[in-house]
Amino acid sequence: MRKTPITKEVKSMPTAKDIEYKLTMHEAVCAERYLNIESSFKSSNARLKRIETLLIAAAGGVVASMGTVIAMLFHIIAK
Repeated sequence: MRKTPITKEVKSMPTAKDIEYKLTMHEAVCAERYLNIESSFKSSNARLKRIETLLIAAAGGVVASMGTVIAMLFHIIAK
């Protein structure tokens, strides 16, 4: 029993219009991705700003509390 040979399909070279279409589609997809990344960075930046504000306020509270404790200790020692 003889097997039939497998033939490969020969693909023709893409035309300039095919390449231009693919490039245009690629540019459109990349532009959309870029906009999504940019909006994601903007929302992340707003969240980071809130976290930074909270940390600065907490650090200020810690420093103020330490100052109060030190002042109370000086007052107790001075008596």
